Amino acid sequence: MSNCTSCGAALADGAAFCPACGRSTSSSAPAQPIRVTAPDPERVRQAAAQAHSAVMSLGAEKLTTLVGGIVGAIGTLLPFYSIPAEMSDVTGGSPSMVGQGGVGWLALLIAVGLGALPLLTTVTRLFAIAGFGLAMAVLGILIGDRTISFMGQSIPIDFGAGFYFAVVGFLVLAYAYGRRANEA
Repeated sequence: MSNCTSCGAALADGAAFCPACGRSTSSSAPAQPIRVTAPDPERVRQAAAQAHSAVMSLGAEKLTTLVGGIVGAIGTLLPFYSIPAEMSDVTGGSPSMVGQGGVGWLALLIAVGLGALPLLTTVTRLFAIAGFGLAMAVLGILIGDRTISFMGQSIPIDFGAGFYFAVVGFLVLAYAYGRRANEA
């Protein structure tokens, strides 16, 4: 048994750190104080200016579709619904829309595709109409009848954050593509 060189507390054999002060017991690596420095204000301003110019170079249309795609994709990955607490004999629910299977994966691919399409190519009127139609189709699936049939009884479900994120994301995508189709 030895003692800590910093505070003098008793150390167990093989201890890597002192239980009293937390210092390392290794004599080969002296403890170095942690130095925290404030960020350079000029570098922060430069980074902010670069981020601002990057966002401005995207333009409102591309930024809107990018945000809609990201929010829609997040919505497909978050908890989508749960069974109400009063239905304790019924277990289940979906951890996410993707957890529901094919429709969830399709919605995720549509969200990512519609969000990234304006970054990859020029959106023509045909793409805009197709994007609007896809976003509205997913919204129809999301807002459609959401009940679970259990032993011949229809049980309503509670919506989770994923449902609301997905609805907002696909509404933004529908708006962006609908606006683009109207302008083209």
